[in-house]
Amino acid sequence: MGVEPDISVFPNMTPVPPPSQNAPGTIATASIADRIAAHDGALTPLELAEYTGHSRKTIYAKVKKGSIPHFNFDGSIRFDPFLTAQWVRAHSV
Repeated sequence: MGVEPDISVFPNMTPVPPPSQNAPGTIATASIADRIAAHDGALTPLELAEYTGHSRKTIYAKVKKGSIPHFNFDGSIRFDPFLTAQWVRAHSV
């Protein structure tokens, strides 16, 4: 397991256990943002695309525009699950 982030900086965010720890059938009811927040470790563009239902191309376009929080780790784009979940919630309609 990875290091648990300090979620005190996100007072309105309730941690959600990874899907393997949820009761049977509850993962379907978790929001996309909740599932992203529960992800262990940094997300890759492909993983974020799978969570959101967008293509990797769309994810990379958002990165290029600077419209989604991300970081570059030794030439690889990565997404912090908690920041990304917060971004998804802020951009939900």
